[in-house]
Amino acid sequence: IEYVVNCQDRSIALSSFGVQTDTGTKVFSYDNRLYFYKPSMVIDSNLVASTCNNRVAMNGMAKAE
Repeated sequence: IEYVVNCQDRSIALSSFGVQTDTGTKVFSYDNRLYFYKPSMVIDSNLVASTCNNRVAMNGMAKAE
């Protein structure tokens, strides 16, 4: 599962996810149509908090604050 986090408005979007079956893994990607939402589940809220409070990502590079 991959997410995109917008720290400016503390929202999150599902970017892609995979489903593993007997015949292999199929990956679904939403990169072309991201839908940002305010997190309502604890796991999403924790992800946004962790990302926005502890990391800064710019120009494809991430560094600790």
